Amino acid sequence: MVKYFAAKDKYVAAMCSGTLVLSEADIIRGKEVTGYTGYGEKMPEAVFKEDVVVADGKLVTSQGPATVYPFSYKLAEVLGRDVSILKERMLYNFAGGQ
Repeated sequence: MVKYFAAKDKYVAAMCSGTLVLSEADIIRGKEVTGYTGYGEKMPEAVFKEDVVVADGKLVTSQGPATVYPFSYKLAEVLGRDVSILKERMLYNFAGGQ
């Protein structure tokens, strides 16, 4: 299913160990991704980043469950939404969100 969505140029997102599914589906070759700490070694075909959330085109990845807010905001941004007011109302930036 992941290969199908990637081949159809649809949005694909994963967090934590879910990024390994993307690796197995061979859709992250040469793409910037992140995932659980240390997973860069498990995904040598990708450009692994230590960032909390990484978007590369229609592919969005995050490090894990504790990154749900930045992951959600990035998904909304990739879909064309401005989340600045939401971040402000939720005190996200004030609390040191990235």
